[in-house]
Amino acid sequence: MYRPTDEGIGSAILAGRQMAGILQEELSERLAEMGLNWSRVTISKVERGERSVRATELPAVAAALNMTVDDLFVPRGSGIQLRLSEALIQMLKLNDEYKTASTEYSQAFDRYRECGDRLREARTSYEALSVLHDFSNGALETEAVSWSAEALLDYWEHEIRPPLDPGDLFAALPESVSHSLEEGGLGELASAFPSVRFGEGDPESEPLIVERRGEPQS
Repeated sequence: MYRPTDEGIGSAILAGRQMAGILQEELSERLAEMGLNWSRVTISKVERGERSVRATELPAVAAALNMTVDDLFVPRGSGIQLRLSEALIQMLKLNDEYKTASTEYSQAFDRYRECGDRLREARTSYEALSVLHDFSNGALETEAVSWSAEALLDYWEHEIRPPLDPGDLFAALPESVSHSLEEGGLGELASAFPSVRFGEGDPESEPLIVERRGEPQS
């Protein structure tokens, strides 16, 4: 069972003063306002356990430190030790918050990357469909595409999402190209549209880039 001692009460007062962030002189001034005349020297002796605290002095001391009288009888280390303990608790709490934030960031980054992939797929589908639509009108707007004619045809036929109805694809292309596709070939897309420059890329190597007539070159 803990028995209060002069040293124990003194350490509680020292810890309370350090936690309050005040000097011995300021504590002396606070006590004076409460009618207790303790000099800095007296406070120093009390904190070292060299001077006993009378029962009649305890309420004023506790009030000056924003503590209760019971707090003065609780064994504790120095104010620095208490602050060290509080700092450890705060560090552990922030470490947990950091781990939670890291998990949320990782999930958000995965979502960001997924949205980016889907956006690129949507852009590619849009560009491929816009080229197909233009080709159905004689390729009046398309000046160049970055993919090869074979890669573009293969994308129209197999890769575009949502899938393109074969009937729509055949109807949009010249008869010679459609017939070749129906027979299982790639068709002569480049020959059917000689005014369009086809590149050498494909969906695996680069996004589909379309140059349109009349657009400024980047």
